[in-house]
Amino acid sequence: MNGLFPENPLEDERFARLALHLVDGVGPRLGKGLIEALGSARAVFDASKAELLGIEGVGPTLVQRLFQARLGTDLAREWALLQKHEADFHTIIEPDYPQSLCPFEDSPMILYEKGMRTPVDKDSVAIVGSRGATTYGLRMTKKISQGLAECGFTVISGLARGIDACAHQAALDAGGRTIAVLGNGLSRVYPSEHHSLAEAICDHGALLAEADMGCAPQAGLFPARNRIISGMSRAVVVIEAALKSGTLHTATHAAEQGIPVLAVPGPADSSLCAGTHNLIRQGAHLCTSAEDVVALLGEPGRAPAPLQKGLPQAPSDPQELLVWQALEQGPRQADELIRLLGFSMGKMAMITLSLETSGSIRRLPGNRFEIPD
Repeated sequence: MNGLFPENPLEDERFARLALHLVDGVGPRLGKGLIEALGSARAVFDASKAELLGIEGVGPTLVQRLFQARLGTDLAREWALLQKHEADFHTIIEPDYPQSLCPFEDSPMILYEKGMRTPVDKDSVAIVGSRGATTYGLRMTKKISQGLAECGFTVISGLARGIDACAHQAALDAGGRTIAVLGNGLSRVYPSEHHSLAEAICDHGALLAEADMGCAPQAGLFPARNRIISGMSRAVVVIEAALKSGTLHTATHAAEQGIPVLAVPGPADSSLCAGTHNLIRQGAHLCTSAEDVVALLGEPGRAPAPLQKGLPQAPSDPQELLVWQALEQGPRQADELIRLLGFSMGKMAMITLSLETSGSIRRLPGNRFEIPD
């Protein structure tokens, strides 16, 4: 968990953005418009009725909801759920927010996270497909997902039955990393039979969601979550999709975001592959193996940190040394380090990222850090 609940949360821009996200009727585009019009989320909650009504898309009902949100009841409830489920949230102005999502007009105001993303996850490939996958589809998914994981790519999917679950599990079986983007809140796992898989993903990646913590699965949320899957990926691989499959939403988002789409061909007479075949006709790259993805993208632009022998060495950079020395007493949260050392949140994120990349420190769940043994 990133920090403590402020005494006056709506005076904290990070929590004010979370409060705005929780207001019914405020989506990513309107939320961005409110912040741009008034300068900050804090200013939205300080604004008068006349100021709010002067903003495009804001009517009397929404103004009433914004005034109601000033009481902080929903915010306190959300914070309690975040603590209970050991999750965190990121706003678009924070360094922990996925930078690949920032350029898009409909980028999420808030992204919830359980588990731990790392810098290596910038090299991610999405694998998506049918919930009612065939033996052939599952076999191809396992082959491609394992191959990508072995090459060093993080596999992203949606934790759904069929292709999604197979892609996550295959990446884990290969010793790789995987990220699941949910169409519901992080307080629940859907489908329920994927609880064990979700726990394994948290240990070797992360669960992400745009929906409020307690939000139940809703049909309308899944197409929206697909833009996050594609937006966080360097490429999208589609395996088994019918002509009207929801999976094709991910391919559409990818095309709009300028992200390459690959499609795995199937039997010519299979209706379950008609959508993937149509993608190939429209210009998607034909994919039969992980090597096809690597040929398109190149090798991941990273290498694993070398194993440290003996005691960890103190960094030479003066600011990094201060953080390292603070961690010699034991693990600390990022916010503790900020208060102790007086660095800004952005500066601390840069320092800890540098130390983590060099292997001098290790990130733990809850945005905590320690010096590795």
